[in-house]
Amino acid sequence: MAETAMAVEERRKVSAQFKMPKVSVGDIVYWFPPGRHTPAPMTVVRVGDRSIEGHADIPNNNWKVCKVNIRHKSDPELSVYDAENEGTWDYSDFAKRVMAIEAAMKLVEKNVTFDCSDFVKRVEALEETVQFLDK
Repeated sequence: MAETAMAVEERRKVSAQFKMPKVSVGDIVYWFPPGRHTPAPMTVVRVGDRSIEGHADIPNNNWKVCKVNIRHKSDPELSVYDAENEGTWDYSDFAKRVMAIEAAMKLVEKNVTFDCSDFVKRVEALEETVQFLDK
């Protein structure tokens, strides 16, 4: 079925606005091999604008593979060919938990304020009491 011109233009806009999730060399991500639902841990060795390269440990085997041009699973330009021949990547469960904790900490830091005025008044009162008792 042919796409309408509007649908093609909308897809282009979404694709142009897509930013691959942040990942760094040395990070451990999940690589989803073609045709498998069980991910393999992959060490990121290169980061591109829209894809990564990494060394993956294949589950139930004692060998590693080097995979290039692996797109994130949410990339709108991820083609059926890419997914079926190269696989996709996503954050590991551990990385997702760490990011959730970091986001919660930022939220707390943003919303928690400390009003020290009452504390300062109490300290000053105690200092006056100590000075009075020292006389």
